[in-house]
Amino acid sequence: MDLNKLKDKLLNKIERDYRDDVAIVHLYGSFVYGDTNGFSDLDLYFVPKTKRGLDLASTFILDGIGFDLWALPWERLERIASHAEPVSSIITEGEVLFFSTQQDLSRFNELKLRASDTSDKEKFLSHSRRMLDSSFKEYFKARTAGSLSQVRLAAIRMIDSLSQALALLNQSMIIRGRKHLKDELLAMPLIPSGFAGLSDEVFFAKDIQSVQSACEKILDETNCLIDQVLKESLSPGPVAEAFEGWYEEMIQSYNKIFHACRTGDPYTVLFSVLEYSDELDSKLKQCGLPNDFPDMSAAYDPDNLSIMEDTARKHQAQFEAFLKSHGVPVRRIEGDEALDRFLDSL
Repeated sequence: MDLNKLKDKLLNKIERDYRDDVAIVHLYGSFVYGDTNGFSDLDLYFVPKTKRGLDLASTFILDGIGFDLWALPWERLERIASHAEPVSSIITEGEVLFFSTQQDLSRFNELKLRASDTSDKEKFLSHSRRMLDSSFKEYFKARTAGSLSQVRLAAIRMIDSLSQALALLNQSMIIRGRKHLKDELLAMPLIPSGFAGLSDEVFFAKDIQSVQSACEKILDETNCLIDQVLKESLSPGPVAEAFEGWYEEMIQSYNKIFHACRTGDPYTVLFSVLEYSDELDSKLKQCGLPNDFPDMSAAYDPDNLSIMEDTARKHQAQFEAFLKSHGVPVRRIEGDEALDRFLDSL
């Protein structure tokens, strides 16, 4: 099928019968880049204005080629333009074939400008971390799958998520993908050193262990790179501002650990250590500081919780000394009279 002829027929149909029901028709993909072959389809979507326009969405097979008249509402385009979905290039690349009104075209062009704006580093880093986190699910599937085909499919899904994470890390986007994906990524400055070889291993290795090993390495390298960029991007905040009033609440984590150790409750011990450690790590990162306090999780022994209690007390003492050294006040109230004075001051 001549794709130019099909494009013209679709546009004629919309202009004749759906001019008031369709806001925008946008073309993207291989046809725009002149990279079609005998099996290529026509990548386009339209923005419906009415229920009748929405109902125009359909799929069909023409001369053995599948086609999709994809209806994409304004609301979803807004999400894509904000980079909440990793397909922003379907807005930034290609061309508008039809617009119902000048207002519709202006609205689309505003979204195109927004999608093209990659200046918000903090937002892109956040989206990058989120895409990286989603890849761990596929990594788990690759580690537990029972056949080479299942392992490889999970690995490819993982690489797809990692690729989106890396594009976001570079404040960029995947344009072409698939056979062009590796070249697109390697043209970006922030890419794990072993990415090219490891991704090829996933595609070409012929045994489960090699694919799984490549998955582990490429995930680890990407994770380290994103963590490094996140760390470097943090603007250290004042310790006193970050920790003021924090210890007064979090002291209960120590108290829960002490009580659980004395009553032989390993469940509460570990949950409390986890919750407190995560909160403390987050606060220290805000200040650009390392966590040099005793590792309470390393002291965990379900058969001897007294070791954990001793370590938690050392941790608490060092943390109180840390607060004092940074001039962070701790509000302590002893007795009923002091409590009354405090309440009267509120």
